[in-house]
Amino acid sequence: MLMEGYRMLQKATGFITAILVFLTSFFQTLFTPDVIRIDFDSTVGEMKPVHNIGRMPEYVTDSEVNRLFTEANMASCRTHDINCTDIHRIFPDFSKDVNDESSYNFAECDSVLESIVDTGMEPFFRLGISWSNPVTDREYLVPPADYAKWAQICEHIILHYNEGWADGFDYNIKYWEIWNEPENSDDISDNHFWIGTDEEFFRLYDTAAKYLKNRFPDLKIGGYGSCGFYALTKTNAVNTGATPRNQYFVTYFLNFLDYVKEHNSPMDFFTWHSYTTTEKNARYIDYVREKLAKAGYGEAEIICDEWNYNPMENDRIDRRYGANQTSMLIMFQNKGLDMAHYYDGDDDGQLWAGLFVNGRQPSSAYYGFRAFGQMYKLGNQAEIKNLWLPADLYAVAASGEGGQALLISNVSEKRDRKLKIDAGKYTVDKCMTVNENCEWTEIPLPDKIESGSMLYITFKE
Repeated sequence: MLMEGYRMLQKATGFITAILVFLTSFFQTLFTPDVIRIDFDSTVGEMKPVHNIGRMPEYVTDSEVNRLFTEANMASCRTHDINCTDIHRIFPDFSKDVNDESSYNFAECDSVLESIVDTGMEPFFRLGISWSNPVTDREYLVPPADYAKWAQICEHIILHYNEGWADGFDYNIKYWEIWNEPENSDDISDNHFWIGTDEEFFRLYDTAAKYLKNRFPDLKIGGYGSCGFYALTKTNAVNTGATPRNQYFVTYFLNFLDYVKEHNSPMDFFTWHSYTTTEKNARYIDYVREKLAKAGYGEAEIICDEWNYNPMENDRIDRRYGANQTSMLIMFQNKGLDMAHYYDGDDDGQLWAGLFVNGRQPSSAYYGFRAFGQMYKLGNQAEIKNLWLPADLYAVAASGEGGQALLISNVSEKRDRKLKIDAGKYTVDKCMTVNENCEWTEIPLPDKIESGSMLYITFKE
């Protein structure tokens, strides 16, 4: 009897000890959020290719920019706004025979795709039209005279780049996106991508998606490059116009889902755009995921294939610019976004081109992309065990055969954050950051991460 009581006491003691260990860990995590706790031996999923670009310089083969893209280990480049990839540029006379090689003008597009492939990226091919003037380019913006023929033109473009048709290639391009921002404006006279009704576009998507998916069942067919979901956060992002227009974007999305659900249209992935903050984009991802699942497309990949934290920011040398853009990469990974493309990767110094300064010198943001690219190469997302981190502190960890790494971004306007790292048996190997001269520099691990800065830390066992 005494022995049995002793055993029960042992069990009770063990149970209480386990509870105390749990509570200690819980409260340590709760009240010391600046201590980042990482378990590199526990993975929570794969690193996702969210550090891609949309649009790049059209002729970069063997150039410095080519090398920089390769070093960033980017997985794909979206072809939208590379004008020579537009359908009407490749197939300029819609009256011609779709099966006749001479009806197509592939030469310029061939050169651009070759440049993309040379960097190690795969083209993410947008089937449609780049930004166009609704007056002078009207003939290319109206719905095709024959939807089935338009789909067949797309088929032959795929054949050219994936199966060698018309002296083509075997690039095995997987992602084929139908159109871009058809709802760019509810005023047809001011729409830069689609001068037609909503339902006319829905029918084009349905026709093309069904035809192409039947013809190429192993490829990924989707669309439509939504203008975004600013109305959900009452945000007037750059170039989105007044709030009623933002609400139209959301209404269009819901009507599109109703249509494709009713017509059983294939959709391997859904694409959308956003030019606002990291926090707001996190909400948009949840919204898109919820609505796709409700419509029966819960398995569709969610891809933000145009984004930029703040394209109006001119000081791209300032490390804060890089920290803000890097926080988006981290959030995308932590929210389970399947893919993303930053807009854009050109080096022309225009408003949207934020990866380069002074011609072809890396901006502060570029280094965040390069750091994430190294983590993508590692393969696995490692577990950060903190129950929460401050809202302005973003962190992601990765591990693999190539090592272990942590990327942190502090987007606070003024507040530095104390920094301690608990990685178990792993110790810090190197710590990299962007210095005041926009240089990627190794520093000793600091005891704080300053506001508007990022750190890329590698580890050793």
